[in-house]
Amino acid sequence: WGSAFSVCTWAKRTGAPAAYMGIVGTGYYNKGAWELRVGREDCAGGTCSNLGGGVVTQQHGLTWDAKFIEMKMNEWIHICMTYDGSQLSYYTDKTKHAASQDDSGDMKVVDQPLYIGTSQGSQESFHGDLARVRLYGRALGASEVAAIYEQEMSTMLSDGLLAYYPLEQDCDDALGKYNGEAVGSVSFGGSAGSGAHFTTSSYCKVDAFKSHVWGSAFSV
Repeated sequence: WGSAFSVCTWAKRTGAPAAYMGIVGTGYYNKGAWELRVGREDCAGGTCSNLGGGVVTQQHGLTWDAKFIEMKMNEWIHICMTYDGSQLSYYTDKTKHAASQDDSGDMKVVDQPLYIGTSQGSQESFHGDLARVRLYGRALGASEVAAIYEQEMSTMLSDGLLAYYPLEQDCDDALGKYNGEAVGSVSFGGSAGSGAHFTTSSYCKVDAFKSHVWGSAFSV
């Protein structure tokens, strides 16, 4: 892995609050060259308080260069860890939370595969969702970490999205599943971003949602 490296991923922990979990890495603790992981501390209360990780070098054989960073249960979080040969930086949602200078030089060479969704084999597996794992052979700068977050954030917000109505040209669902129709004199502003104009006798209706089972979790 050398002395210049970055890893980024989206993670959403959804269960097993009493467990320690590997997220992405090359082995459990100092058996690997680097890892991202999350502890069990305070997870039962809804916000885990010990997200972290680090690299392993000759100078510093302990993996947890960054720790005690918060990670909310059941919510997506963007994690990036970078190492430039002398400093490790740890980001969540483009904010730097830790900068460690405990390590220097090349990371440990280990006969281990890359693990996604576990610490090592079946040891401390992740309970939840992971997406968009990136590995770089260089240390990303803070502006690059922010750019990745901004670029990918909009697509991560589609998790659980039932329908999306831009209301630019019609009452249709942009996802194509729950299309509607205009009733009365609804006027649409096109792609200029002005949306739709409604009068007291005009509206959109979506018959596809008749008898829909809305359940107990919902946002509009």
